[in-house]
Amino acid sequence: MIRTVLWDLDGTLLDFKASESAAIKKCFEIFGFGECTDEMVARYSAVNMRHWEMLERGERTRDEILCGRFEEFLTSCGLDGSAAEAFNLEYEERLTDTVRFLPGAKETVEALRGRVRQCVVTNGNRLVQYPKLRRSIGSSTGCSSPRRSVPRSRRGLSSTEYLPPWATPIRRRI
Repeated sequence: MIRTVLWDLDGTLLDFKASESAAIKKCFEIFGFGECTDEMVARYSAVNMRHWEMLERGERTRDEILCGRFEEFLTSCGLDGSAAEAFNLEYEERLTDTVRFLPGAKETVEALRGRVRQCVVTNGNRLVQYPKLRRSIGSSTGCSSPRRSVPRSRRGLSSTEYLPPWATPIRRRI
């Protein structure tokens, strides 16, 4: 019998593409970079994915990818790549502005509520993910605030023994 469900937040429960697109476009406006087209957002998304894959393979650190993705992207758009650090900080702020469930996700979480333990696990930045959790899952299901722990299994494994090193464990009773 399944007793616990671990949910990935972005791309499983929440529509990360909508958040990403809105955040990039808003940052272009704030930085005075002109219009950010859907094609540019798609280019950024590909660059971002490559950088996260480098992190997962241990080729880069988290700090290196956070700014590196924007340095590469901005330069590819003919813009000043030295704005990457400030752009990244603003982008992370703006990611929480648009929070939407993927179709059927909210209903699934609500249908399982009280039947199984539900937890969110994410590789995203805590400063971005916590507000998204509060605005989405917490507000719609009456959950308490997120905690930085993952439930231990009945076999006594610690969270680090079954989570990849790049994951940010956030335990949420949903």
